[in-house]
Amino acid sequence: MTDNKDNLEGKDVLSVAGGRPSWPVRFLAFGLYFGLAPLACFIPRTDTPGFSTTHRRQAFTLWAVLGFIFAVFLGLVLGLSVLMVHDRTWAESRAAEVWILSFGRKCILAWGVFWLYALWRCLRGSAVPVPFLATLSRSRFLRAAGLAFSSLCCCIV
Repeated sequence: MTDNKDNLEGKDVLSVAGGRPSWPVRFLAFGLYFGLAPLACFIPRTDTPGFSTTHRRQAFTLWAVLGFIFAVFLGLVLGLSVLMVHDRTWAESRAAEVWILSFGRKCILAWGVFWLYALWRCLRGSAVPVPFLATLSRSRFLRAAGLAFSSLCCCIV
């Protein structure tokens, strides 16, 4: 005789339990991934255990990573600009511009894959976190930085 716990392995906990969050809650969490940080206060914390917390943390972590990518890209472009002013022949003899743009594209592509996967899980109503984001989401600093960057982007737009 096997335990019921063994049958649940590898399955989404919410789909087994049947407790999916309502569509308005899903769309509020969905909005967080698009940078609508003020929506975080409207997501009920008691609707479906784990759903709102998981997606709030993941969305803010993704925004923090996007802000970090933006800061690194800006720093590289600024560094290249200083190099071009200081020693133009050195900067022109190398393919630094191509390398910086290629690096930026690859970072944004990797970020986009995690973003789309998190969006898909959010619309599915799953409270199971994205594997790598679950580790990053434990950092309070990343969540606070993501909230700040998301709020800044929301205010600018």
